Amino acid sequence: MTISLVDGTASSVLPLDDRGFLYGDGLFETMAFRQGQVALWPHHLERLQQSCGRLNLECPDATLLENELSQMTADGEDCSLRLTLTRVTEGVGYGFVPGGGVRRVWTRRALPEPRHGGLRIGVCQTHLARNPLLAGIKHLCRLEHVLAAGEVAAAGWDEGLMLDVEGLIVEATQGNLLFHAQGRWFTPSLDLCGVAGVARAGLRNRMVLESIDLPGSVLDQVDALAVCNAVRGVEAVREVVGVKEFDPAPVAELATDLMPCVFD
Repeated sequence: MTISLVDGTASSVLPLDDRGFLYGDGLFETMAFRQGQVALWPHHLERLQQSCGRLNLECPDATLLENELSQMTADGEDCSLRLTLTRVTEGVGYGFVPGGGVRRVWTRRALPEPRHGGLRIGVCQTHLARNPLLAGIKHLCRLEHVLAAGEVAAAGWDEGLMLDVEGLIVEATQGNLLFHAQGRWFTPSLDLCGVAGVARAGLRNRMVLESIDLPGSVLDQVDALAVCNAVRGVEAVREVVGVKEFDPAPVAELATDLMPCVFD
């Protein structure tokens, strides 16, 4: 069973001058393969194409990616897949020659075990810097999330809620946030920082999900809270540590609403 591909060839080796390794110069997508299909694949592909355009990366042809995806899932087993693109260019240092192509790296692992009963999350002390140039895309420079995930592990939480440097709620360490208040669903604006997740995109195609700026100080005024990502789907939050406990019931309906769109 092939568990990794590099430019279409079974391999687990990268050159030492790979720019993803040296500078974080690249993008990645993490996706769920279930029941013989990749959930939310059109949204993954759309984000990848848009993100490549913003970083001046050559986006691989969709047919090529789908062929490699088929190689990675030839045994039909449910799994989590990651596609990483890194820039290939001449020369050394930060500068690059446009049009040099990209390296395609596929890896796979088992899907995570489901988490039942709602998530217990904490507010991370690691804040996200604002940079509209990179906001929304899933680039390889994820040190803020690495540090925040360290806080989650040390505290024994299930997840961490991340604010930006001005105190606005942005996302979880591994997913987007969804808030229920006054009978409506909201999600934080991602114009200045954060990752625009594909599960979030799928939900926005099917329902009214308003983007707003929400300060961390008003968390206690929210009725329900959820985390969503492409691999785990929608998960209810039962408690923000030191802030409030939440009713998971409104989230159950939202999670059901995501299911029809995962194979759109």
